[in-house]
Parts: sequence; structure tokens; C-alpha cells
Amino acid sequence: MLGLSPSHYVLRTLSNVKTNDLEQTLLALPFADALKLLSYLKDWASNHDKVILFALWNI
Repeated sequence: MLGLSPSHYVLRTLSNVKTNDLEQTLLALPFADALKLLSYLKDWASNHDKVILFALWNI
């Protein structure tokens, strides 16, 4: 995991997905993995420097 925490690794990986492909990527996740991702989103939303990333995803 490149020496990163699981949360940072997932964030880094998602950041590398092209915006146009992100929706299809997320829809392809198995339900259990989507739930894990939601737990990461909760943590990222509480971290102010990650909130910008969420705003960019909604554009």
C-alpha cells in the first residue's frame, strides 16, 4: 500500500480515477465494498483538506 494508511491509499486510488469513469467505477463495487468506502467518506469529510476533493467530484 505504498506505506500509506488504508484510508489514504483508497483516497489516492480514487483520486487517480478519471472523473468521467468515477460513476461507473463506484457502481461496479460490490455492496460490502461500497459500505467500506462510505466509512472512509465519513472520515474524509471530517478532514478539511479532503472536503475539496468531494467538491470536485460533484462538478
